[in-house]
Amino acid sequence: MITPEEEKLIASATQAFFQSLFEPISNFVETISGPFAAEIGAVFGDKAKVYRLKNAVKCMKKAKEILEEVGINPGQVKPRILLPLIENASLDEDEGLQEKWAALLANAANPKHNPPVRADYSDILRQLTPNDVKFVGSIYDRCIDPKFDEDPSHPIITAPLGNTQDLLKIYREVVDPSPLTNWQKMNEDNLTIGSVLTSTFMVSLKTFERLGLLIVEIPYEDVSPARLRPFFHQQFSRQYMLSALGFQFLKACRRPKEVPSR
Repeated sequence: MITPEEEKLIASATQAFFQSLFEPISNFVETISGPFAAEIGAVFGDKAKVYRLKNAVKCMKKAKEILEEVGINPGQVKPRILLPLIENASLDEDEGLQEKWAALLANAANPKHNPPVRADYSDILRQLTPNDVKFVGSIYDRCIDPKFDEDPSHPIITAPLGNTQDLLKIYREVVDPSPLTNWQKMNEDNLTIGSVLTSTFMVSLKTFERLGLLIVEIPYEDVSPARLRPFFHQQFSRQYMLSALGFQFLKACRRPKEVPSR
């Protein structure tokens, strides 16, 4: 049984621990949260785990470093964007996801980021797995003109992503780049049954569709009653493109770059 005196000691030690964690980023937190700085601490109330606080501090520290690297002074972030972003980031320990959370926070605090970071971006990111992030990041790289990342004023040129089978090959390269077996090479265009990788790929693809990150076009022959085709053929003949939401969300989850001087 913990006595009242012991509870006070624990509370005091916990407060000191929190202060030591926040001290390196205290100025950054005050800048991006303004008068709502106290709310950041409230996100990690008495029932919060220490690992959540560590993840949140790690995210904010990395966001601060990202902005410092490109010479951008952070601005205040609206509470409706900042608080859920920090809370969701505190739940992720994966390095790949932590990088995306930090980049999202950096762009939210970046006055030069255009268009501004939306409040629902943190809700989208929290629903993605580490493999989802790798996969959708590769999709962005393949359909966005690389000049756009170097010069934000450059016109955006997107390219069709192809059909489901094309995306499966991208997924395989990103998630499981090991060489194909002889059987897989012979059946590379028909890997739809009995494959765990294909099943997880389809779940990822459906998640991107549900979140509105991809635009899906279903060929007419697959919906025409006169030309009914097997279910898996219908699934793999769909055509995909990155949506406007997908483009803006993925751009917000990438490290900002300096705008070239004119």
